[in-house]
Amino acid sequence: AGVVQGSGAALISAGGVDPHTGSTSSAVRAFDALTGTWVEAGDMLEARRDHSMTRISVSEDNSLLVAGGRDDNGVVLGSLSILDPVNQTDRPLPVALRTPRYGHSATRLADGNPLVDGAVLLCGGQGASGEPLDSCEVVLPPSNPLDVNTFDEAAVVAVLGRMSARRFGHSATLLESGEVLLAGGGDVSVDLVNADLFVPDDSEPYFAPTGLPNQARRGHAAVFLGSGRVLLVGGEVFDTVLGATRSAEVYVRAAGAFLPVEDMEAERAAPGAFLLADGNVLVAGGARNNPGVPGVPTRSNQSSELYLTGADGTGTFQELPDVPLSFARSDVRFIDLFGRAIMASGTHRDGYAMPGDERRSPLFFVDYLQAPADAIDP
Repeated sequence: AGVVQGSGAALISAGGVDPHTGSTSSAVRAFDALTGTWVEAGDMLEARRDHSMTRISVSEDNSLLVAGGRDDNGVVLGSLSILDPVNQTDRPLPVALRTPRYGHSATRLADGNPLVDGAVLLCGGQGASGEPLDSCEVVLPPSNPLDVNTFDEAAVVAVLGRMSARRFGHSATLLESGEVLLAGGGDVSVDLVNADLFVPDDSEPYFAPTGLPNQARRGHAAVFLGSGRVLLVGGEVFDTVLGATRSAEVYVRAAGAFLPVEDMEAERAAPGAFLLADGNVLVAGGARNNPGVPGVPTRSNQSSELYLTGADGTGTFQELPDVPLSFARSDVRFIDLFGRAIMASGTHRDGYAMPGDERRSPLFFVDYLQAPADAIDP
C-alpha cells in the first residue's frame, strides 16, 4: 500500500511481467481507489519480476523496499532500492543481499524490534541456479528513506543458522511477540518438517524450530488471528500426485503446535485470505483439481468462503454463495484498503494442458467483494 500525490491511489504495483509482450517490466502503476483505474507512477531502476516490495515507513513518505527478483534475462538479482511512489523515484542502496534470491517472502518486522524500525526479513525463495534456499537475511533501511545522504546507514544482516527446510511457496507471518512464523514450502512430496520461528535478537537474529504441521503444503495462505495463532489454508500437497487441497490448520504459539481444523468447502491452491474486523477470515479464489483428473492441470475458483473462528483459533468453514469473484482466478493477493478487503491480480487456469501464455497471464482488475463506495471510504 502507498499513495500517489494528487490522486486517490492507495495500491502500488511495480515490475512483474507485461502481459502484452511477456517481457519483464520496470513500470510502476498505482490503483486509484476513487476512480477505479490504474495510473502511471514512474519506473523502477531496473526491470524485475518475482521480487518483493515492502513498505518500510509508516509515515507519510510511504517508502518501499524493493529486493531481489529476476531480470529480463532470468538473472537472479541481489540488488536493493527504495521506491518513493509520491515523488516517483527509485534509488539504489549501496548494499546488496548476501544471497541473490527470487520468490522469497518479505516481512516488515514490528516497530520497536531489537534491530531497527522498518527492518525487513527476507526468507527462502530460489537462488542463482534456481535452487531452493534455506537461509534468511534482514535488510536494515536508512533512517530517512527520502534522503540519499543517509543511505550509507543501510545494512544487510545474516540470520544465524538455517531453516528446517529449503523453502519456496512458504508463508511468513508476523506474531505479536515480534517473532515470524515460517511454515511450509519446498518439496511437499518429502518435506514434512518443523516450522521455524525467526527471533529478532539485537546481536545475532536466529531461528528456533517449532511445531510440526499436520500437512506438508506450499502455495497456501496464512493469516494471523491474534493471541499467537496463525491460520494456514489450502495450498498444494502431495498425495500420490501433486494437487490442490481443502485442508487447513492452526498454529498455536503458546503450545508450539499445529491443530487440525475441518476442511474448506473447496480445494484451493494459491488462494487469498483476509482477516475481517470480527475475527473471521474471508478465503477466496485459488485453484482446484480437475474432477476425475488427478494432479495438474487445475482450474481456478470463483467462489468464496468464511472461516468462523472459535475462541481457541480453531473453527469451521461456511460457503458464501453471494460473494463470488468477478472472475475465477488463482495466485491472488488480498489487500487491506482502508480496512476493506480487495483482491488484486492473479492468474486464470482453465484446466486444459495448453501452454499458451495468455491462459496464465496476470489479470488487470480488482475485486472489492463489497460495494466499491464502501471499499474506498476511510
